[in-house]
Amino acid sequence: MQTTFNFTSVIMFLGFAQGLFLVFFLLNKKRHEGISIVYLVLLLFVASLLFLTAALHQTRQTKLLIIFGPFFFPLVLSVGPLLYLYIKATVEEDYKPKIIDIFYFFPTLFAFFFLVRIYFFPSDEQVRFIESFYSHDVSLPETLFRYFDIAYRATFVILSIKLLTDYREKLKEEFSGLEKIDYGWLKQLLIIYLVSIFVLLLVTVMNLDNDYRIVIATYLAIIMYVIGYKITTDTERRPAAQGKSDERAKAKYEKTSLSQDDKILLKNRLVDKVEKNRLYTDPELTLQKLADEIGATRNQVSQIINEQFGKNFYEFINGYRIELAKRLLVSEEYKTESILSIAFEVGFQSKSTFNAVFKKLTNQTPSQFRKKKQ
Repeated sequence: MQTTFNFTSVIMFLGFAQGLFLVFFLLNKKRHEGISIVYLVLLLFVASLLFLTAALHQTRQTKLLIIFGPFFFPLVLSVGPLLYLYIKATVEEDYKPKIIDIFYFFPTLFAFFFLVRIYFFPSDEQVRFIESFYSHDVSLPETLFRYFDIAYRATFVILSIKLLTDYREKLKEEFSGLEKIDYGWLKQLLIIYLVSIFVLLLVTVMNLDNDYRIVIATYLAIIMYVIGYKITTDTERRPAAQGKSDERAKAKYEKTSLSQDDKILLKNRLVDKVEKNRLYTDPELTLQKLADEIGATRNQVSQIINEQFGKNFYEFINGYRIELAKRLLVSEEYKTESILSIAFEVGFQSKSTFNAVFKKLTNQTPSQFRKKKQ
């Protein structure tokens, strides 16, 4: 089989080199601590090897694929579990690896043992086995493997999206602004990843050429690199989610021993401080800061906001911000001020978040609201 180099294969080889660079960069980055960085390094290393595999396939490096194929091809099944475990270790407080996590990688191990039999083939059969990938001669076991691979990856991507969604909701109990701490960009990448897996399913169902599969695999590897690059350049230290269920939260509130009179007094003190001092205009306001201001504990303030107002901390504070924004949008003093200026004035850190919260609470954008009131 003649070796063929083209633009795609060159990009793949460069992607392999870039992946190794990110791996070494992370290993030497002292600020990263904990098991999450181990998962991220493994994820990027696997992505780089998948890039190399795609490059070897594109350039028809049959002999190298015979040697490394049984090790490289099964790694595609480890991408989903590694991504899920990385996110889990990042957003959960006091995360510790569990024995059950090992089972996530059993399909990778099974695929390796299935493919390693190529080493026992005669040399001519080894070549035919690899060349069947070039000619898109798909056997029944390979077809079943492809469907399993798609389902397996999609499962872990969905689980990862759910983790990030739950993480965002838990952050709302502690923070009034989430722009810099909620990993929203990662959730968007995961959704794009899920869409690409669906496209891969269509390629499989329609039995399209393997080159389409290589391109999609490369695209998915690029997503892994975006994640790695974002983490390596991100200077924000994101808090881990507390991970407390509703039942545990109720038990926590029971231990605060607040009487009904205490709750009323604390509620009045809370409202008085927040409204008179406009604490909600502080873009860095947290539950702990608010608790310190009114001389109460975080649990007590959280309980009052949850029970007395039926909201979480994020909704409680941003409700005040939107009410102030509504007044400023129609006031003569702020008539010439931009929407962004008003967003910053009331405590938001980005126009997009301001617009989203404003529309959620008023069913119209700030611009529409201002225009109707003119």
